[in-house]
Amino acid sequence: MSAVTFAVGLLAPVGLTILNIDIHDAPQYPFMFAAGVAAWRRDWLQQISSGAGRRWLICGVLGSIALWVTIVVFGGALEGRLADYGGGWHWQAAGMDFWRSATCASLSLGLVVLYRDLFDHQGPVTRFLSRNAFGVYVLHAPVLIVVTRVMHDWTMDPQWKFLLASLGGVVASFLVVGLLARRVPGLRAIL
Repeated sequence: MSAVTFAVGLLAPVGLTILNIDIHDAPQYPFMFAAGVAAWRRDWLQQISSGAGRRWLICGVLGSIALWVTIVVFGGALEGRLADYGGGWHWQAAGMDFWRSATCASLSLGLVVLYRDLFDHQGPVTRFLSRNAFGVYVLHAPVLIVVTRVMHDWTMDPQWKFLLASLGGVVASFLVVGLLARRVPGLRAIL
């Protein structure tokens, strides 16, 4: 996954987007989707022991932090040399692509096992959230744009505005999908 992401980064540096999707990171999406389909079909996630899941999660968190710090410290980011991180034939770009891929895979696996073990039940709220999660994934970008445009002229500290936009965006995304989008005949079939 990281090799393909690096190869795409040679042609499309970080920041080049199409429909709000960073082209540089786009290879991760089909790889993770295919891995998820394969894991579901072969029941891999039920076969992973709780201990192995915890190890993936711990190694993902600690390894991710250590690798990121190493790349930032030795790659020149602290001196302001950031261009080499965005793509091209630079070890910093390859390192960041490996970091993204390894973090994505290890944390995804560890968190899925953690949630399988600790949250293997649903109440009405979690049922609503899980039923609409894919729809939120698909439709969250325009909802966030509307939320942030509404908040654009508000006078408040940026950290509070970010927190409010994040919470408002999550709530609004789930409400739009759960109460509106699922009622539209064409969307209902895919969401």
